[in-house]
Amino acid sequence: MEKMLKITQIRSGIGKLIAQKRTIKALGIKKMNASVVQKDSPAIRGMIRAISHLVKVEEVSVADGIREIKTETPTVVVEAKIETPEVAEAQTPATGIEEA
Repeated sequence: MEKMLKITQIRSGIGKLIAQKRTIKALGIKKMNASVVQKDSPAIRGMIRAISHLVKVEEVSVADGIREIKTETPTVVVEAKIETPEVAEAQTPATGIEEA
């Protein structure tokens, strides 16, 4: 059975080191109190260790009904017909000077 980790951000990244902010982003956490589920691996454990003061971690298994879900945004094709107004023949601007 594959172990998974549920990682929840419990403290703000404001005022923290840029490396810690990037680690939060790399884990997939987008905002406060948001949770992500990641596979348990040494790389993920190292990332958690670096920001352990900002996150809460729970071990879950696939058998508990928690699994990694990848969502894709649907592709929408929109056809648009752009009508351009017909331009009348170009007229010379009136300068007030008459030619003789």
